[in-house]
Amino acid sequence: MVRQFMSKFSICTLYVRYKLVKSIVQPEDDSILKLNKHAFFWGILSPLGLSLVANFQETSVEIVHVIGATMVLGFGVVYEFLQTAISFQMHPSYNGLRICKVRLVISIISVIGFLTSTASAVVSRIQGHPEDKLHWKPTDGGFAAHITSTISEWLTALAFIGFFFTFISDFRKLNINVEAQLQVRHLDEHYVPYDDVNEESRLLV
Repeated sequence: MVRQFMSKFSICTLYVRYKLVKSIVQPEDDSILKLNKHAFFWGILSPLGLSLVANFQETSVEIVHVIGATMVLGFGVVYEFLQTAISFQMHPSYNGLRICKVRLVISIISVIGFLTSTASAVVSRIQGHPEDKLHWKPTDGGFAAHITSTISEWLTALAFIGFFFTFISDFRKLNINVEAQLQVRHLDEHYVPYDDVNEESRLLV
């Protein structure tokens, strides 16, 4: 349940960031707008991976769970670097240099954590796998590599959260309004533009 919520929340955050960049960047800065589209596309794959992790537990369908976890971390790292590149391209016209450096540091931490987690997980599987996948013992083969992989995975996840936090200041300067425009006078009727509604229009019953 929590992972599903985080997946949906992440998608909303990615969309708001996409709209913010699209709104503030001028049309002549075409390279930034294109990069923004790519970042949104690759970024969406990360929360979709989180949804897979939530729906397919490691003890039931391990391969799908592993694919989902790899999508979360891998595409998340790609998104961070793309957004960092966007931030640098938006400097100095749209944002300061400080936020660029902060996002770059977080992105580097994320990629180190992701690579360490992946490599350690592979070593852990090669050295041995316990009968109980959820409860490792120090005597199990690959225990040290498993611990390293788990710590690195959490480090990467925390880095993702930290990266999202860098958006907060930007989001405070953005208003998103949902405007409802009613296009019918009766919800059981087909669409009739208001301009075409006159004395000869069929009465609604």
